[in-house]
Amino acid sequence: MRAKSGFTLIESLITMSIIGMLMTIVWPTLHKARIQTQEAKLRADLQAVRRAYQACKNDTGGIGPRSLTDLTSATPPSHGYLDLGTGRGWPLVPIPAGAWRGPYINQIPTDGIHNREFAWNSGIAKATNDSPIWINSTNLSSDGTPYNTW
Repeated sequence: MRAKSGFTLIESLITMSIIGMLMTIVWPTLHKARIQTQEAKLRADLQAVRRAYQACKNDTGGIGPRSLTDLTSATPPSHGYLDLGTGRGWPLVPIPAGAWRGPYINQIPTDGIHNREFAWNSGIAKATNDSPIWINSTNLSSDGTPYNTW
């Protein structure tokens, strides 16, 4: 009599149990690493937009763009917001001729974790950090800090 080839039900169940136990050990580590990678990219993107904004302000004598998408344009907007550093009530003023040296950034990245655009303070109240550009989320990051304080 010839032996049947293949796995028995018991062997299959044991194998699936071992795989399941390994996944419960490995999955949290993989998930944490994925989140930390996304957060590192988000921090880098946020800093790139902030640098572009600061370069624009440096060129125009403290005048920021009317919108973040203006930073991607070689053509200057006619007006921008004079950044008073107060976080509220910025006056809309003309951008001096020849001061605009854009584009300051190729494209405005989005927040890939929350699937939304970066928040932009063009004259509204903002008190959670010093930058007029921030992440529009009060959720906590993997290091325990709220995203909107980065």
